[in-house]
Amino acid sequence: MAEARREAEQVMFGAIDAVLAKTGVRARDIGVVVVNCSLFNPTPSLSAMIVNHYKLRGNVATYNLGGMGCSAGLISIDLAKQLLQV
Repeated sequence: MAEARREAEQVMFGAIDAVLAKTGVRARDIGVVVVNCSLFNPTPSLSAMIVNHYKLRGNVATYNLGGMGCSAGLISIDLAKQLLQV
């Protein structure tokens, strides 16, 4: 379990670091986190790992979708789209 957690951290944090650097967005400006993973569903959740690592705001909305198979990818994209609509 510890090795799987380390691997998940490397992948997630590497991707997030790259997006933050490319866009110039600051971690404290993130208001919504949507995570989807069909194979690894730890406690604390992957979204909690992200919130804690980047010290996101206390009122950040987090959604951790897991255990739903490949279809959850589409569900997570739709969820993010709905949450970002003004």
